[in-house]
Amino acid sequence: MTLARLTLPRLVALVGLSIGAASLPPGQFVQRFDRALYDAWLRLDLEEAPDDFVLLDVTDGAEQPGIVETARWQRAALLVTTLPDAPIVPAGNVPVVGPVAVATAKMPVLRQTHWIEGGFWWPRGDFDGVLRYDRPQLGDLAGTDSLPLAAARRLTQRQTDALKPSPTAPGDIALKTDGSGRRWLRYYDPESLAPVSLDDIRQRGDALTGKIVVIGIGDGVFHDTPVGPLTTTQLVAHTIAGYRASDAVETSVAATAAGWLFAAAWTGAIGLASLGGLIAVAMATVAAASALALAGAAFVLADVWIPAGGPTLLLAGLAGLGFRRPERRAQQRKTAEERVTLIDGRRLVAERAFVEAWDVYRRLPIASDLIGEIYALGCALEEDGEQKLAADAFHRVAQADASFKDVTSRLVACCSAPTDEHPGEQRRPDTLGRYEVLGVIGSGAMGRVYLGRDPSLNRIVAIKAIDLAKEFEAGYVEEARERFELEAEIAARLSHPGIVTIFDVGEEHGVAFIAMEYVRGIHLSDHTTPDTLLPYRDVIDLIARAADALDYAHHQNVVHRDIKPANIMYDSTTNSLKITDFGVARLMDVSRTRTGVILGTPSYMSPEQLEGENVNGHTDLFALGVSLYQLLTGYLPFRGTSMTELMFVISNEPHIPVTGLRAELPSALDTVLAQALAKEPAARFDDGAEMAGSLRAILAEG
Repeated sequence: MTLARLTLPRLVALVGLSIGAASLPPGQFVQRFDRALYDAWLRLDLEEAPDDFVLLDVTDGAEQPGIVETARWQRAALLVTTLPDAPIVPAGNVPVVGPVAVATAKMPVLRQTHWIEGGFWWPRGDFDGVLRYDRPQLGDLAGTDSLPLAAARRLTQRQTDALKPSPTAPGDIALKTDGSGRRWLRYYDPESLAPVSLDDIRQRGDALTGKIVVIGIGDGVFHDTPVGPLTTTQLVAHTIAGYRASDAVETSVAATAAGWLFAAAWTGAIGLASLGGLIAVAMATVAAASALALAGAAFVLADVWIPAGGPTLLLAGLAGLGFRRPERRAQQRKTAEERVTLIDGRRLVAERAFVEAWDVYRRLPIASDLIGEIYALGCALEEDGEQKLAADAFHRVAQADASFKDVTSRLVACCSAPTDEHPGEQRRPDTLGRYEVLGVIGSGAMGRVYLGRDPSLNRIVAIKAIDLAKEFEAGYVEEARERFELEAEIAARLSHPGIVTIFDVGEEHGVAFIAMEYVRGIHLSDHTTPDTLLPYRDVIDLIARAADALDYAHHQNVVHRDIKPANIMYDSTTNSLKITDFGVARLMDVSRTRTGVILGTPSYMSPEQLEGENVNGHTDLFALGVSLYQLLTGYLPFRGTSMTELMFVISNEPHIPVTGLRAELPSALDTVLAQALAKEPAARFDDGAEMAGSLRAILAEG
């Protein structure tokens, strides 16, 4: 038995209870959904009302006797009045009906009037105040019809009398009520039942001949209906017309049950087939749409209302749960796999297979109950001489809790750069700004990189420090300081998963520093020789991600200027790629003055950069193309025995296609590199996104 089969009853019960709760006052959301469908379907099929109605809105009851007299001599078919207290005048052979009892929303108790012929008038709205039904009869007024029904009966009786001279019982009209005694109304086009003025009636001698005259007070009171606001006379006329034509919307317990069975059948099909995710969503959506379509067709074509709100919401709810169930099962499987993996890792530690154990632990998400185990494993790796792996383990611990035991000092010890061993070099400061300096972990063409800790956030950081007085001649220190601060502050605004985050910049005792995210992993420069190459598909993926990061930076008007494999880091543990050293390359331009040569890495520079022209995003994409070439082949695309020769080759000579060095590479890479390494900036990719897209297209082709 699958998990889906075991949990299906619970899911149905959960959704059913939710629908039940949504049906309760005051929300009644399911009923509101059903009523909205009722109103929409009703408006789809509005017919013209019969043309024998005349609607008169008067200002007060005193006008009624005159209208009755006019109706008598013009031989109206029926006179219906909604005025409970107006004078009652005989109309000869014209039948007159009125409200024998009335009630309103403000006074919901029927009170008797002086009318004898007619029926009760109590327009009661649905739970949302909209008038969708009439109650033909009431239990507390046994044998008394509603005013519209009484009027319709008199009309039917009059027609019967005209055919048969002998008196008969009141006309037989099908009430078509539901189990609660409600007759659901079929409204007509409101424009076809518009009130007329009394002056128009008096000017025409036959205006009321054979007509059904409905009289009401024109007091500006309107009733909410599915077809819009209607006056009292309009509402009465709509209802009378429906009774006469037997136009009503019927309800059926069997049809309603069929709707629920339809939803249940689809639910069972989805559950028993163990379907989930998008397939379940698609099937439930089709089922819900089918239920709505069938209910709409029954309403419009057969005047049968099937409340489809509940079944539709059931299918929609199960669709949502069906979409999430695979995710939940996947999470449960992942958790179970992690438990099994953790058991394997602990077994390997017990067997003192620390390297293999770390390969297991590094794949597990860091958690508070694992910090001590990972720390102990790091110590064991350190004792076994596995400094790099130990540093990885200590870094994982420091990310979770930088104050855990002596993890920071152990991390520094495993990452210590050989520069610490040379006396006379730049002395390690105890602090830089608010950061504690823990130790040297690297050095470059300019300055050193320290491991530091932000005590306010208990966060491990990397700190790149540059001694300005040592790196620059006296006349250029101030320019270097200003450029450093400007470039670093610009780079600090970059926020992208593919760019090392800069937290802070500053200067202390003549040492400029940048505090940035500490990243573990390898520099891609570790894989730039023929015997250390990564799989070419991995290289394409990594460079595409680097192109995405550059595209983001370029759209922020930030150019790197020194893109190369050494400035791209990759951590296989977290599958994260980071571009480093944003904001530093421009500082090196100032340093050229001190040395008289081009610092940095000329082999990755574009022709325009070598010539000292203004650079832009195309310059970085050229350097990224050089990096891609080197990571694919183990060779630089442009080489020379001297700086002069190298500059000439970069600016003038073509590169060898990568397929000429590695025949197994896709030929599409030659096209991508030809565009990336074009001599003219305008001939290169428009932006990093375009370059990334071209690279991913190669991966998609297989």
